[in-house]
Amino acid sequence: MKREILYIGYGDLGKRLSNISSDQLNITGISRNRESLYLADIQIQFDIHSNASLEKKLLNNYHAVIITLVPQGFDKKGYEKGYVEGMKKINKLLKSVTFNKALLISSTRVYGSKNNFIKETSVAVPDDFRGECLLQSEELFMKNIFSTQKLVARTSGLYNKGSTSNIANWVNHFDGQKITLPNKTMNRICRDTVSKFMLNFCIFGSKLSIINLSEPSVSYEDTFSKLFPKKIFNEYFEVQDIEKIFDLTTLNNSNLLE
Repeated sequence: MKREILYIGYGDLGKRLSNISSDQLNITGISRNRESLYLADIQIQFDIHSNASLEKKLLNNYHAVIITLVPQGFDKKGYEKGYVEGMKKINKLLKSVTFNKALLISSTRVYGSKNNFIKETSVAVPDDFRGECLLQSEELFMKNIFSTQKLVARTSGLYNKGSTSNIANWVNHFDGQKITLPNKTMNRICRDTVSKFMLNFCIFGSKLSIINLSEPSVSYEDTFSKLFPKKIFNEYFEVQDIEKIFDLTTLNNSNLLE
């Protein structure tokens, strides 16, 4: 029997989840963009920031709820509306349904750039309004979402399978002005890996409350050297003397990537 899933903010990750779960999950996708919903089993075009009612379109019970928030603009006001006000709206919406598990897709940006060896128990200290708004949305999720299991998944930089890092693009479009990198290491995770993680959470659940999703850290300079063996890294980049490395023990010991 398929598990009923409510995905709020159904978009790229939601479509990837649908592609690998058609025989296991029945996904109700909610998005303000109709074109984003074509792979969802039940498609609900709805803007969570509107004052319209949605309750009559939802089931009474779901096996799991997944939430992906996006900014409503790239300034502070847009992030506050997308993440903080958005989570408040979702908290209110979810009072009308019951569910066993809840997953919030967040970001490792909440740790800021000054942390150098990061694990789930590290204190999140954002150093910009983007990280602050993400952290506030996490706090609202943990405080107001009522379910047997609830998990915040903090992803590092998302990329598509087969794509190169931003380094190639930066070098190929170099205008003579050195690019400043916030730290020595690059931390990324493939979007397909995140979708597999979401599927396993829906099926197996987790007793964790926070998990960092990242691949092993790699050096920007090492990546550059492999892409451009005849070029000199320091002619293109200036790097802050910080190594931002994630301890992946919790992720590797979970059953959520199998």
